[in-house]
Amino acid sequence: MAMEPRGGQGLTASAGEAAGQDGACEVSESNTVPAAQSAFAQVDRKEQAQHSPATGSDESQHYESKDEDVNTKTWRKEDINVGGVSCTFEGNFEGGSPSGFGRAHWDAIGCAYVGQFKHGDVHGAGTFIGEDGSRIRGIFRRGILKQEGVRTTREGKREMVVSHEPVHVTRRGGFQVVGRAPTEVIAEERRVTAAAVMKMNSMHEGSCFGHIRTMEGKIKFAVPYRAHRPLSNADLCQGKIVVVQRGGCTIAEKVKQVQTAGATAMILVGMDNEDRFSEIMQIREVPEQGFLASIPVVYVLGKDEAQLSEGMICRIVFLPRTPRTPLTWSLGQIIVPPQTCYADDSQANQDELLSHFIEMRKADMDEVNRRLELINQTPPLPAVCAKYLARGRPEESSAIWDAIRGSM
Repeated sequence: MAMEPRGGQGLTASAGEAAGQDGACEVSESNTVPAAQSAFAQVDRKEQAQHSPATGSDESQHYESKDEDVNTKTWRKEDINVGGVSCTFEGNFEGGSPSGFGRAHWDAIGCAYVGQFKHGDVHGAGTFIGEDGSRIRGIFRRGILKQEGVRTTREGKREMVVSHEPVHVTRRGGFQVVGRAPTEVIAEERRVTAAAVMKMNSMHEGSCFGHIRTMEGKIKFAVPYRAHRPLSNADLCQGKIVVVQRGGCTIAEKVKQVQTAGATAMILVGMDNEDRFSEIMQIREVPEQGFLASIPVVYVLGKDEAQLSEGMICRIVFLPRTPRTPLTWSLGQIIVPPQTCYADDSQANQDELLSHFIEMRKADMDEVNRRLELINQTPPLPAVCAKYLARGRPEESSAIWDAIRGSM
């Protein structure tokens, strides 16, 4: 049911995923390729000649405008060296090296990058994803954060950071926090087209779309992003709609990891920004091994990845089938209403809040027990009151009653 990918490369969706095309990468001791260094020097001289001090030189704008000519580029997947570390790259190539938009995964160090490349290195606007799940969005020059960037932490906290030292992002250079980042505000509704990922199992049990249903929740990105191993942020994925990138393992393995983490749904993001809905994504269930997909899973094109942000609330809906709906397809939308995206509370803050609540509750119970003990030590109210009333001293009876009530 899956169609051949463009250019005749690779396998169909289900077979390609099953083959584990995006395997682990080995660390390389070499630094930036000499040819790339030479190319950078040539481009730097060209940029200096083209931009006068009066007009200024916006590196990202110059870079992006240069890469508008897509006719000279080809999109492909290849294992290459970026920043001295081997990685799996999928994106635009020009002159034999990554230039333009692409995605890189350094499995050996657990990092990834989505954004612009130039002459084989991270260069331009993009997002770097650290091994701890933090995401740094900014402008990079030869792999170094050029200016202030926005870092979203594992818990979803947003902060402004700068490079603490001029080292390539793959060398895990330190970043210094310089302030809080503005809260992300989504002013207008977003709608992203999605296709349901159908499930197939070896015993031919159940409906191909029996797991598909409308779902609403908060977005959380998986760590690692491709979910090819157990999620290190599983505690933060519980009850969330988890975003996962394609590649590295089978779709079924991704669903298993996300489902085990307690997520309510999964959004699978494509790798190729020039791709279309040309193949049906499948989850290969294995009932005899105890794996059945029970959460909704949808596939979105790579070009729509930027529409999804950490912490946003979205709703996944599916369109009713009509005579015009392609056979074996179930189409839907991810609807993002206008909102302000807030970070999740950190686990440390949650633990502190719970401890404070328990201490307050303990103090309340101690006070209740003290008052009960005081009441138990006091003679029965009717007898006390009757005693003073019998002596003709109703005011003392009333005073005792008020004192006891005031201690309760």
